[in-house]
Amino acid sequence: GLLVLSLTPLVHAGDGGHPPVSRGIVLTITALDPKTHMATLRADDGGQEFQMPASASWKVGGQEECDLVEIYPGPQLQNCQPW
Repeated sequence: GLLVLSLTPLVHAGDGGHPPVSRGIVLTITALDPKTHMATLRADDGGQEFQMPASASWKVGGQEECDLVEIYPGPQLQNCQPW
């Protein structure tokens, strides 16, 4: 039983027990903080803005395509790739 539990992914199901929803989104890197190694990315539709650890290859003005996962307590970016 312990082996089965260790192989089960730990994903918060969100409200109502529904699995998290993911969709692709293109973002522009608007700022890089060299002290904290954090990047600010803004959705190309002018909407949401996110902060996440910066990749060494990222440059301000560059674009990334990420999976936007709608989970509690708020949406998160995953699997970002150059656009």
